Amino acid sequence: FRLKALNTVGTSDFSGAVTVEAPAEAPLPPQRVTAQEKGKSKEVVLKWQVPHEDNGSAVTSYKVYTRDLYVPRTSTTSEEGRVQQDLSAPAMGEEKWECAHDVNSLHFPAAVGPQATLAELTPGTEYMVRV
Repeated sequence: FRLKALNTVGTSDFSGAVTVEAPAEAPLPPQRVTAQEKGKSKEVVLKWQVPHEDNGSAVTSYKVYTRDLYVPRTSTTSEEGRVQQDLSAPAMGEEKWECAHDVNSLHFPAAVGPQATLAELTPGTEYMVRV
């Protein structure tokens, strides 16, 4: 298509022709996501492979989200004074995902691939991770 502007001063010439393309589809999800403990028990390295098909929408970054797998529903105190918590998976809509990393995929050599280190994890806590 071509554009032409009109205001109180007058009318412009037509612009050059512009071709509009259909929007790209979302790329496929990351492939072969792995997690490996990094020396300390409070750190995990996540690695993944770039999808083989980007569907016309180049992947330039990834966001890594985490949340606790289980959340306390109720807590009670025993006769000995110990707090006991009933843990269960969060109900739909109650999940609280936190963005742990914004990974620029263009800064990783192809041989290494994108990765992120999750630090300050709580030992004994199970986490869900979303890339």
